[in-house]
Amino acid sequence: MRAETFYPQRGGLQQGPKVACAGTFFLLGLMVLANCSWGQELPAGVPSQSSPDVHLNQVSNTSLTLIRQASRLLDDQQWEEAIEVVRGIVRSDGSKLIALDAEDDGRHYLTVQQYAQGWFGSLAERAPEALALYRRQVDPLAQRWYLEAVARHDAVLLQRIVDELFASSYGDNALLLLGEYSLERGDYMGARSAWERVFPLFRSRSEVSGSGEAGGRSLWMQIRNLQSDQQWDAVLNGLKPDSTGQPWLTYPDSDLQRSAILARLVLVSILERHPRRARQELECLRRLYPNSQGRVAAKSGPYVTILEELLERSADWGKTPPSSDWMTFAGTSSRSATYRQPIDIRHQPVWFQSLQPWSADREIMSLARPRIAEDMHGVLSYFPVIHRGVVYVNEQARIRAFQLRDGAPVWNPADKSGTIFDAGIAWDQLHPGESHYGVVRGTLTISGNRLFAKVGSAVSVTSKRQDPLVHPEGYLIGLDLNAQGKLLPGFPLRPGGPDWAFEGAPLIAGSQLYVGMRRRDQVRSHAYLACFDIDTGQLNWRVLICSAETPGQGERPELTHHLVSLHQGMLYYNTNAGAIAAVRARDGAIRWVTTYRRMSFRAGDPTGAGPHFFRDMNPCLIHRGLVLVAPSDGQQIFALEAATGQLLWAESSGRTQDVVHLLGVVGDDLVASGDYLYWLDVYNGRVRQQFPAAVDRDLSAARPSPRGLGRGLIAAGEVYWPTRESIYVFRSKSPQSQFSWRLHRQIDLLPRGVTGGHLFVSNNRLLLVTANRLFAFRND
Repeated sequence: MRAETFYPQRGGLQQGPKVACAGTFFLLGLMVLANCSWGQELPAGVPSQSSPDVHLNQVSNTSLTLIRQASRLLDDQQWEEAIEVVRGIVRSDGSKLIALDAEDDGRHYLTVQQYAQGWFGSLAERAPEALALYRRQVDPLAQRWYLEAVARHDAVLLQRIVDELFASSYGDNALLLLGEYSLERGDYMGARSAWERVFPLFRSRSEVSGSGEAGGRSLWMQIRNLQSDQQWDAVLNGLKPDSTGQPWLTYPDSDLQRSAILARLVLVSILERHPRRARQELECLRRLYPNSQGRVAAKSGPYVTILEELLERSADWGKTPPSSDWMTFAGTSSRSATYRQPIDIRHQPVWFQSLQPWSADREIMSLARPRIAEDMHGVLSYFPVIHRGVVYVNEQARIRAFQLRDGAPVWNPADKSGTIFDAGIAWDQLHPGESHYGVVRGTLTISGNRLFAKVGSAVSVTSKRQDPLVHPEGYLIGLDLNAQGKLLPGFPLRPGGPDWAFEGAPLIAGSQLYVGMRRRDQVRSHAYLACFDIDTGQLNWRVLICSAETPGQGERPELTHHLVSLHQGMLYYNTNAGAIAAVRARDGAIRWVTTYRRMSFRAGDPTGAGPHFFRDMNPCLIHRGLVLVAPSDGQQIFALEAATGQLLWAESSGRTQDVVHLLGVVGDDLVASGDYLYWLDVYNGRVRQQFPAAVDRDLSAARPSPRGLGRGLIAAGEVYWPTRESIYVFRSKSPQSQFSWRLHRQIDLLPRGVTGGHLFVSNNRLLLVTANRLFAFRND
């Protein structure tokens, strides 16, 4: 069907793009061809091309018709009837999705419930009498909830006001207090998100620029590079304090003090240890409201004076002691961990352990072109975790554990393999014997003193011909590390039938387990997020994110490993199926979905099997309000705003198609790697620097030298990038330099009898994981 998008400020429905997903965001520019291919013959019967269509759980046609009717009723000044129509839509379709973009190519989605709150807020401009009537209807309930929330210090009830009664007379007060409660528990992103929604002043209405930056940017994105008075005047004069009808959800007519809200945003930046942002926001406060006074940071007086003193004192605040543990893929649930200790290895490995090797000689994408940052015959499958001086490795058929100090097996010295859990499945049952998509990946998560992993078959539920006798199901285990790896009560967790599968290691928060899931029917694959209770193993909720065709099209087995990211109670999920989603961890409520332009995989055509299809260990990276994504079914890296899901930038040069790892953020640089190493401006996506220098990217071009091999890391502000022969170490120059990173030193690996691989560091050990061995070096 033809998708439709509603804009409250325009009073009607607009036609969206003619695609199945009601819109994919147009990523700027045409991409150049990938750099090389192999001439190997593909297996017979391989599907030639997959469909790029994405399907979402969208609002019904009936509700879209009713929205039109509500607009007509407003035009006829039938306020009560119009309000009741919209409230009825929320009751029937509140959890479904509706596109909110003001572009013809609509691709940013909120739930109907969120959209309705914006609709009611837009009445302040469209029909003030209707807003007054609506508030007479809902204010008694909003007042009761607000007073209860204040009395009980209840952030959940405040959030309910924001979700369900946002445009009531208490919506701005709920946002103010919700921000305060978020700040109390150290949720800086939550506090900033709440306070930015009090006034439309804190966002621009600029259109997408030629640089790839999107409109609707936060105040920080507008002022971060301002220096001269002329620049400041141009931006501040363009702010519209009373602008309404924005394509994002902000309160329509708050009577709170604007300077008080801006002062709180400065406070967040100071507490977040982001001095550059704090200084720019403080300068904005000084220029807009130089004499404003009130209470902030537990003091009363002029806002500017209080915050200037606090910012100056913050330079002496002690840093949080670094953790020596590595608890999940990429270190933390936000997938953004960096180490604070430097790395310097001067000797041979102090110990090593052999690992089960995997190859990609039957993997269809590997037959179309060389793999990125690894080899076909030596896939770098393992991503260990480190906890309390023990290294854990998931080999899918078993979990192994070794002492970090000397490599000795844990708990059972007689078992030299270090096995602490055995799935009882033969190695040849873990990996398809026929041609397939994807490779085996072994990840784990540790929470408290419990270990969680997906074990068993690595094959996802994507093949209509899948034989359960040939491919036993994969399942989740939870091990009690205080009881020598004994299974936790309620485990193992099974996916719930032959049509379901888990997507890799879960994340844990309290007593809840969060994991991606897949389901396959006769038409397409469906991506879900699910929550289980750890103590009982019961499914708490499971929500559909999107449905799309995958490269195997149900005809070939697929091995996928799509990991969830978690930050301050919000789950972020890169489905690698055309959609990124934010879902509230507490109840599974979708907060936003953003789609992107997918690339069709054409197995018979190397130009249609771009290097980006090798991105499989690519969860969202969350950093200071940004969601950084490199999907496998799209060519580009892009950034979304964590609070809203709006596109901030998309890297459109075509240079970064080989990126398979987002390593982290240092200063203002996103560090990404594949065959090359890249530094991108985290705020606009421009490639600042690349190593080695770019070569011709046509299909016959040679691969770079040196070439990345494995996932590197960031430690003590330095970037460690592994290649086959060496680890290259880069250090930041001064910010004024045109190229802000330089090669600092080179750690040779071949003289130590090893090659490149994934890097990890803990205490005084550097771990290097190759395709078939785990090495430990002394880190001097």
